[in-house]
Amino acid sequence: MTEKIADANFAGFVGGNFSAGGDVFYIGEGTGAVRIDYNVNDDTVADLIQRVNDSDANVTMYYDPVGDKLLVKNNEDGAIGITLHERTTWDTLTANVGNGNILELMGLA
Repeated sequence: MTEKIADANFAGFVGGNFSAGGDVFYIGEGTGAVRIDYNVNDDTVADLIQRVNDSDANVTMYYDPVGDKLLVKNNEDGAIGITLHERTTWDTLTANVGNGNILELMGLA
């Protein structure tokens, strides 16, 4: 959790901004999507989790040590479905595109 994302046992990063270390993913879609920026060389896994939890996305991200995985849950009772995306082909709004693969590597996409 305290390792930089690039050193946190994730392998296979891709993305147009990887040389600089930065990229973006979205929670939600369309005009209501919440942008989450991250830098694999500067941010820790805990930083990324905190950034998601502090966002306006109304979700909680956490690490489950028993299952050894990251999870995201909706903060509203009865709400179903959470959209997480980072690909240029996902959202119909061309502004909501990322080109990394952190969600895939975290097991969330």
